[in-house]
Order: sequence, then C-alpha cells, then structure tokens
Amino acid sequence: MNRRTLSVALQTGSLTDAALDFVKAGSPKPPADAVLSTVVPAKPAAVEEPRRVARSVKQRLRISDDDEKEAEAGLVSLTVRVPRIVPPGLLLASVDRKLKRQRPWTQQEIVAEALTHWLQQHGYLS
Repeated sequence: MNRRTLSVALQTGSLTDAALDFVKAGSPKPPADAVLSTVVPAKPAAVEEPRRVARSVKQRLRISDDDEKEAEAGLVSLTVRVPRIVPPGLLLASVDRKLKRQRPWTQQEIVAEALTHWLQQHGYLS
C-alpha cells in the first residue's frame, strides 16, 4: 500500500473519476424509488385506565438488616441536579469527617445516609 500525506490525498486532480464521484456525493441518499413505510394500526388499541394503588404512592418498603447489608453491596448509579451550594458543602463535610475518621466520610455514604433518613422520615422506607 502506498502511504501519502493528507495534503497529497486532498489534491483532487490526481483522483480517479470513481473516487471523485464518491467524494463529491457526500452522504448517501436513498434511491428515488425507495418508499418509506410506516405501520399504522387499523384500529387503536383500547386505552386502559390506570388502576388505583391501595396504599397510593406511599408504598412502604420493608428493609431488614440483611437487606440493608445487601443494599450497600449492590449499589446503582443515580444522577440528580442539586442546588449550587450542595456540592461544596458535601465536599467539605466529606473531607472534615475523613480527617476525624468519622463514618460516613465518603460523599456517596453521606448522600446515601441522608436520603435513607429522609425516605424513612417521610414513610417511604420502614
């Protein structure tokens, strides 16, 4: 294979007709006779009405000590947006607690403990 510089490769005068057609074509266009088909149902499906939950939205989760230990091991990713003042405060708390060797000291543990406490206090966890 013959290696060449980018400036040499970009000189279109030395390209074959097929290569020039390829370069000038840009992004491929679908053939003119191609028909885009969409699936339209003949009859719309019946819309079911939402069922009411017996305990409404506040369904309590029962967490035993074993489940709690397992929950710590089985972490999931969660992305949220928080007010601008929270991350610096969380970082400060994390560093301060780490220096004092007080658990929880990682940002992850602090957030998990705070959320768990809030959810328990408001009846979402028991």
